[in-house]
Amino acid sequence: MLSASSLLLRASILSSLGFRPALHAARTVPLRSCASEASGLEELLRRALAKAAEQQRSKRIALEKEAKAAEQAEALSRWATLVTANLYRIGPRASSAVVDDWEAGGTPVTLEFNLEEFDSPRAQAEAAFAKARRMRRGSSVVKELLGASEEAVEQLRSWQQDVDLSGSSLLELQDLRLEIARGLKELKMGAAAAVLEPPHARAPSRAGAVPQRTSGWNGRRFAAPSGARVLVGRNRAENEHLSLKIARAPDVWFHVRGAPGAHVVLQMSRVSPVEPSGEDMQFAADLAAHFSEMKAERKVLVSYTSAKNVAKPNGAPLGAVTMRHEDGTLVGIPQAVAAEAEAELVRRGQRQT
Repeated sequence: MLSASSLLLRASILSSLGFRPALHAARTVPLRSCASEASGLEELLRRALAKAAEQQRSKRIALEKEAKAAEQAEALSRWATLVTANLYRIGPRASSAVVDDWEAGGTPVTLEFNLEEFDSPRAQAEAAFAKARRMRRGSSVVKELLGASEEAVEQLRSWQQDVDLSGSSLLELQDLRLEIARGLKELKMGAAAAVLEPPHARAPSRAGAVPQRTSGWNGRRFAAPSGARVLVGRNRAENEHLSLKIARAPDVWFHVRGAPGAHVVLQMSRVSPVEPSGEDMQFAADLAAHFSEMKAERKVLVSYTSAKNVAKPNGAPLGAVTMRHEDGTLVGIPQAVAAEAEAELVRRGQRQT
């Protein structure tokens, strides 16, 4: 940015050449305009980074809880092993037993059994083994996600430092806007990246915002990273209405594989181009995983097909449909859209802000 002395020198030269009208405009309006634009852009960048940081913070809290639970798998498995190794001396209806723990040097250990929930100590041990296996499966995934979250947080800090060091330079801030917006999308923080989109790029809506209401639909609605609408049923009646009355080609229909869950429709019929992006497809798959009985899992298989391939069999109960053809499957990550799901509850007045 030019200094005041440089601007005065330019003014003197231009004046001697007869460019007084242009000089007046350059000396007043653009300076104020540039400063105002730089200030507004700096605030926009800080708001986007703050939104991304909050999203990462919430995600990390959830992951750390899961990691702590996964650490208990070893203790649970050890308890079950101790029970199984001593079944010959534990009665089938025993509420407790004292056994020797040889892994701890033969120390006597008292085992307590819940006969109200389980038929026998054996049944309780088998259930403990199964739970420990599930917890171990999730621990490796959680570890990877925690590592990715740490890297994302470091990147956000780096961008924040770049903004602090920009000196409110409009050119530097504009370059940062492009870099941060692209980076946030790569980190799958579409809602934060949308804050940086220019107004003309947000039609029909921006990622993370509440899209306009679809006629005849009162259920959940979200905006995919591109702004395309994603509708999600809340019950059997809404699922059937969404799949059979609202969805139409080239909309894409999603549902978790092998478990009850919401019907999810990515409304490509309301946008152009009609070919969905991979990011939009993943967002819809994550929603299908989140709003299903597989929500507690780390990763979930999600089927998708064109809306024209969804039909209701004769005599099927409310909300039951079939796919004439499955176009493919995606791996949905329920936790990836937890923030968006919470925001939808707030919007519907079911959560306090």
